[in-house]
Amino acid sequence: MIAGLPWIGLALVSLLALAGTASAYHEAGDVGPYNVSFEMNTTDDYRVIVETTPMSGVMSDGIGYITYNLTVDSPDSFAYLFITRYNGSMDTSINANHLIVSDLLADLACADPKIFQPLIDSHAGVLGYCDFPSGVLVTCASYSPDAVGESMSPRGMTNCRYLSTFPWEITRDMLASLHVEVPPEDRALFLTSYKNYTSDAGQEAAKASNSGTVLGLRASKNQAMDGSSILRPVKLGRGG
Repeated sequence: MIAGLPWIGLALVSLLALAGTASAYHEAGDVGPYNVSFEMNTTDDYRVIVETTPMSGVMSDGIGYITYNLTVDSPDSFAYLFITRYNGSMDTSINANHLIVSDLLADLACADPKIFQPLIDSHAGVLGYCDFPSGVLVTCASYSPDAVGESMSPRGMTNCRYLSTFPWEITRDMLASLHVEVPPEDRALFLTSYKNYTSDAGQEAAKASNSGTVLGLRASKNQAMDGSSILRPVKLGRGG
């Protein structure tokens, strides 16, 4: 059953469903102050769980944060969505998201990750996956639903991190349909912060970001993990 905040659209598998026929179930509800929606393209039983108690803390640079968690749980697979709101504008560049995804896969002892740059929720993001010897496919993704200035010095106050062990078709459709609605008051607060960042006092920081130095990560990290090629944009979508 559904635990946590109100949620609609829990998939109930019909006994009349034809074997091998997938149905997309639309899920929508509140995760903390955010409204989240996505589709689950599966005929298997699953449940959506929203944690009622968020996690909070302070980073080494003094910026506080609070993280809201959503879990999609099934007998054989799971997916986590972590939505983190920071008390200040943060770097949301491809380099920053690449670091998040590569670190997540490294923590899982992934030996040969594949990393791409898809559009997620109409924003630039990073997606990585790894096939484990057990046959389990692990997919990670990171993006900012309130990022602005993505063509220059992208900043945002919200980060979404995604981790899934569902089969690729289910994960693909969930990410392709994922939408995180940022509260209007948070968006207004961030736009004010962003304007301050891009003022004369913030120009040097913007130049440093554009030159490829982001959170200690050099632009060369924007290459594939095996160093063979620069990451190329890949738009998530159905049917392949």
